Amino acid sequence: MKRFATTVAALALAVAGFGVGTAAAEIFRPYTAAGEWFSPGEMYGGDYDWCGWWTENNFSKGPSAYGLITFIDVRGNWHFGKQGLGWLRRVLTSTEQRAFVKKPHCRNNSGAGYQGGCFAFIQEAQCV
Repeated sequence: MKRFATTVAALALAVAGFGVGTAAAEIFRPYTAAGEWFSPGEMYGGDYDWCGWWTENNFSKGPSAYGLITFIDVRGNWHFGKQGLGWLRRVLTSTEQRAFVKKPHCRNNSGAGYQGGCFAFIQEAQCV
């Protein structure tokens, strides 16, 4: 009976360890160069999240620079947008992350050009 209990305990540890090792990693993904020049109305987009989920979108720019970040679905519809001055950040809830296939997008929403950079984070998963 003692040997059976030891075997069950070892099996439970092995299964628990397997679960920890298979967790997906959140990865930083820039989709413009740092200090990219944004002409008025200019926009950039990342890749679609076919093998994971975008978790966050960011637009780093000067405090007086007006811009927009959003996520675009495969039909071209915009979702979860945010606009304003300075650094913009939109973190998606776990429900929003898995709602549909999407890509991050940023845009200069002002009449003046400026420098900035757009980046996002993706929770990667294995494609099967």
